[in-house]
Amino acid sequence: MLQISRRRFIYGSLSALGLTTATTTLFACASQSSPTSQALPDDVQLVQRFPQVLVPGEVRLPISLAQQSGIITVDSDFKFPESLAAKIVDLANDTVIIENIVVNLHGAKIAIPYYPFRATIDKPGNY
Repeated sequence: MLQISRRRFIYGSLSALGLTTATTTLFACASQSSPTSQALPDDVQLVQRFPQVLVPGEVRLPISLAQQSGIITVDSDFKFPESLAAKIVDLANDTVIIENIVVNLHGAKIAIPYYPFRATIDKPGNY
């Protein structure tokens, strides 16, 4: 499994009710601070399941969760957050172009659950 460092892939930190997305640019995450948010364990990482180079239009950005041992499956004892929130950041100039995308867990009964973020991108780039 290709490992992507958390610092490179995430722009901030995860929380149970908040992930973040990113844009000539990258899918990135930021912390959500609220009294009801619950942080994920430190060893949980995001797994990007889409190309980093995106084209204009509506894009689907599926994200899975992983630990050092690999992608987390439904057979593990891991409790998946019901939803994650994201923002899209243009890494060319570090500008947030879309904020607060919230998506529910998909595939809770398939082998590898994921979070299918969707966004409309105006210009091509690395997100």
